[in-house]
Amino acid sequence: MPGIWLWMLILPPAAAQPVSLSLSQTWSEGPAVTFCLNPRGADGTPAKIGNAEVSAAAGGRVIKAAEVKGFVASGEGVAYLVLADISKSIRPSQFEEVRQAIANFAAGLRKADRMALVTFGDEVRVALDFTADQERIRKALALLQAVASRTKLHLALSRALELGQRADSGLPRRRAIVVLTDGKDEGSGLNLEDLVNAIRIAGIPVYAIGSSRLGEAEKSKCFAELQRLAANSGGDFFEASSSLEQSYEAMRESVTGGLLASFDCGECPRTGRAESWTITLKTSGKVLTAAKEVALPPLPASMKAEHTAAPPAPWWRRPMPWLVLAGPAVIVAVALVMLLRRNKHTSPMAPAPAAEPPDAVPAPEDTGPSPAPLPVKVMALELVTMRGMERGEIHKFQLAGIAAVGRDARCNLALERETSLEDEQFELSLSDGLVVIRDLSAGKTTSVNGVPIRGVHPLASGDVIGAGGAEFRLLIGKS
Repeated sequence: MPGIWLWMLILPPAAAQPVSLSLSQTWSEGPAVTFCLNPRGADGTPAKIGNAEVSAAAGGRVIKAAEVKGFVASGEGVAYLVLADISKSIRPSQFEEVRQAIANFAAGLRKADRMALVTFGDEVRVALDFTADQERIRKALALLQAVASRTKLHLALSRALELGQRADSGLPRRRAIVVLTDGKDEGSGLNLEDLVNAIRIAGIPVYAIGSSRLGEAEKSKCFAELQRLAANSGGDFFEASSSLEQSYEAMRESVTGGLLASFDCGECPRTGRAESWTITLKTSGKVLTAAKEVALPPLPASMKAEHTAAPPAPWWRRPMPWLVLAGPAVIVAVALVMLLRRNKHTSPMAPAPAAEPPDAVPAPEDTGPSPAPLPVKVMALELVTMRGMERGEIHKFQLAGIAAVGRDARCNLALERETSLEDEQFELSLSDGLVVIRDLSAGKTTSVNGVPIRGVHPLASGDVIGAGGAEFRLLIGKS
């Protein structure tokens, strides 16, 4: 019997078997599309996967993954956006514990990882830009003080989503927003619904650690909201353990404990609009699935030509063989036409046509009224002011060409009372039947669903346009 117990002690603990699958992030680089897969065991912790077969179904086609790797084994880094609450609602002793837990978390960054620090209280501030420099991180943490009277949590998450869109050279493509909070927002001006929508579109996972001294009813409500934010982002929610350091480490394991599956998607439709993808993972006799809305950006022109070149047509669809075969018949037909015309003009019954003066210009033939020009595509739009001086106002207009929107009275849609707008803030136009937006502001402050836009960006009915300090919901009617 003692030998059996000794053998059981020597055996390593069995790895958790996967029972569910979630998707935390996706990115597109050239024709390749990569998904971050999170297989989970029965207790919700990352499950270890051996051999796995991964496929994706989207737009009526099924694609087999070109490569599947464990995230850590892939060598990919993580760009962590760590949010720190600096409100006085945190006791001094607990604040020091939070500071130390973040410092220990930063000390565990891998070579490819980067970390940014965002503080939130009465205002939201980027205390430290993305870095791997431990000394800079320690200095930034040492300067933190819990002095704020409010907790602008929603605004901090919105700001983190903006930072998460950065595409700096060398910055990891994998992103993770990390926040320790009680979930209570004070004074942000952003409601939960708009934040959930922005998080889903941005595609950056939120990992929230819930720690609260609120009453039980309020705590349950705030934690439920944090769970909703995390679930919609592809992230996770944890209730803080007695050791905050262990809580941050559990979060790190959740971020890095999954798989990366890459697909060759040069032939996939790339409209810039969100499309539902279903990922299937087959392993250990189990078939796990998860779905995610993904918007693939158009490929650069050079790549598009390379990946969408049509195969050569069969000979019977090419013009040259038919021209060769039909050549003799065409020659005979042309000769007959010329002979008939010659006979007609040389017939004794027909008077010879009078010679026209050298400079005579033939009169235009009367072909009836000119055809009417093709109708211009028109789209009925509404901009509903959700935040700003004209909150609740509905601006209806017909979009036929390009419509500039701004504070200047000369704009197609002049919003003179919205003092936070620039003279020309953004423009709306039609492109291939889609409504698109382009930022015109000098400060580049226009966003769609909380995410700053670059260049031309497609819009869908219900999208929220942020401009200056105002927000507008776009409603698109029938054309």
